[in-house]
This record gives sequence, structure tokens and C-alpha cells, in this order.
Amino acid sequence: VSTLPTGDQNDAVYITRLARLGSEARSLKVDFQITRHPSTEVKVYYRAFKAGDTADPNTVGWTFIGAPITTLQQQYDSTATDEILWKDYAYEVKGLNFNAFQIKIVMKSWSQARVPLIADLRAIALAT
Repeated sequence: VSTLPTGDQNDAVYITRLARLGSEARSLKVDFQITRHPSTEVKVYYRAFKAGDTADPNTVGWTFIGAPITTLQQQYDSTATDEILWKDYAYEVKGLNFNAFQIKIVMKSWSQARVPLIADLRAIALAT
């Protein structure tokens, strides 16, 4: 399962390094560009750590972020695209208190010949 601290049953998984912050943040925003075939899907997970937390990051499970948010007054379009058309996806989690975080992106496909492609990954910790 993708929420377990270690291991994943999916073949295409990207995990960022642990990002440590100089001050506490309350929100986490992840955005990237993606092109994907209709037979593929992408899921985004995070794990956040509070100041002074002594837990080993490899023992803390992942939390599913959910569906992308609406940005720039455009409705979120979850339809797949042609493989040459790139779309912006943005995810946000609010109500956290953390000073370190990691992002995990799970890419799924029914065919190894057609996989989601991701570019311009940005993870931003917000103080608001």
C-alpha cells in the first residue's frame, strides 16, 4: 500500500529528499506539469514532521493529498491528454504545523509503453 512508511507495490514511485525548513509552516502546496494517457493515473502523498520530532522519517506513513485544486480561476480538468499536451496540476494541504516534509508521487499505468510524464515539480511550504 502506498501509505506505508517503506516499500510500495507500484513500479513508478518518486520520493523527494526530506526538506527541512528554517521556520514552521502551516500549508504545503505541490504543483507540476503532467502529460498522461487515459490508461494512467497519478497520486500524490506527503509526510510532515513537527519541530523537535525525533521520529525516524522511515517509520512515518504517507498521507494521500487528494484531488488537485482549482487554480487561476480555471476548473480542474481530470481528463487525460494527448501525450504532447501538458497540463498544470496543483495540490494543497492546509492546517498543518511542520518544519520538515517529503513528497511522494505514485504513477500508475496499465501499459509500460504509456506512462505519465511529470515536469517542473515544485513543493512550497507556506506560513499561512
